[in-house]
Amino acid sequence: MRTYLTDLDGDIHDIRGRTNLIDIYDSSSYTAGQAIGRELKTINSYGIAYDSVRHAGGECVGVFRPPVLTNCIQGPHFCYVWDGTQITTVYEKKIYAQY
Repeated sequence: MRTYLTDLDGDIHDIRGRTNLIDIYDSSSYTAGQAIGRELKTINSYGIAYDSVRHAGGECVGVFRPPVLTNCIQGPHFCYVWDGTQITTVYEKKIYAQY
């Protein structure tokens, strides 16, 4: 898995802290979240900031239009070990220089 690091600079819709949006923050169904994403994209929204459903205290952003992302650089690479049933290990790949 390759990651990219970028700055986010632009006006996006922000629903962080909106605990009253129960359907959107339903951890067992993406239906309402996908619907609001489609709706915002059709009105040319740049994106949406929201609280993570899976990681308490985490924040996420969905970007619909690339102009809000700048200064993109390559980040770390990760490997996922699959045992045939599930991911058992995740590790960061590092290159060690030999002198």
